[in-house]
Amino acid sequence: PLKFGVLGAAAIAHFALVLPAKSHPEVELYAVAVRDISAESFAKKHGFKKWYGGKDGYQGKLNNDSGDIHVIYHSLPNGLHYEWTMKALAAGKHVLLEKSSRNTAEETRRMFSLADQKGLVLLEAFHY
Repeated sequence: PLKFGVLGAAAIAHFALVLPAKSHPEVELYAVAVRDISAESFAKKHGFKKWYGGKDGYQGKLNNDSGDIHVIYHSLPNGLHYEWTMKALAAGKHVLLEKSSRNTAEETRRMFSLADQKGLVLLEAFHY
């Protein structure tokens, strides 16, 4: 299966990933990371196997699930897109990133350049 990890528990994650995953048996909702204590409830509500919460939740997921997750779905606020996309790519993960990819063209170029260098897919999600 294609194992997804989610950074953030924004409402869009439910519609953009969780619901579509239910109709694709080859997709596994594997882990979610949230900065507050809602990680466990979000994971259980949506069928994720693992969760990471608290101030180190995002990095904990990248560190602990490095070999288990194939794709990161990134639904964090726009101001965190660059930092956490770069960290996910550096950890060897494909990234599905909510729009907008970043605020500057230069940061966007750096993200796509790193994905290219590592042979990874980086896609910006447009649902509507």
